[in-house]
Amino acid sequence: SDRYPMDSANAGLCLIINQQFFHNETDKSLERFLPAEKLHERKGTKKDVEELRRTFSRFGFEIILEENKDHKEMLQIIERVTDEFEKRHCCLIVCILSHGAEGIVYGFNSIPVKVSEIEARICSRSKGNLWKKPKVLLLQSCQGENAMER
Repeated sequence: SDRYPMDSANAGLCLIINQQFFHNETDKSLERFLPAEKLHERKGTKKDVEELRRTFSRFGFEIILEENKDHKEMLQIIERVTDEFEKRHCCLIVCILSHGAEGIVYGFNSIPVKVSEIEARICSRSKGNLWKKPKVLLLQSCQGENAMER
């Protein structure tokens, strides 16, 4: 068949990682990764989280919300959720709401995480239950210099 089977009773998992607050990492060995300017609070992000939660819940997804996690914790959480994905689940959705730049999103400690590292964890062939299942990565963050026009 040319479609993925979807079952609203087991739609799947929707992981939302919301970075609202930011601080500068204090580990001196990571200082070189900090952005030139301090990252500020993302006001209004709670509204985005509630809309994502409401929308994906309506489609039958189990919501997993994680907030204000550092760069290592972000990857660990994604790893854990992909491990928890069961054969009965139809789809995996990962939403990351944060500051970002081209190809990266920031942990709440202002250390970047490469989008390619996130994709690698979501799409790993070692995750047997995710094999041949749709995986969606939604980024609510800047990804380059060009601002969206109103």
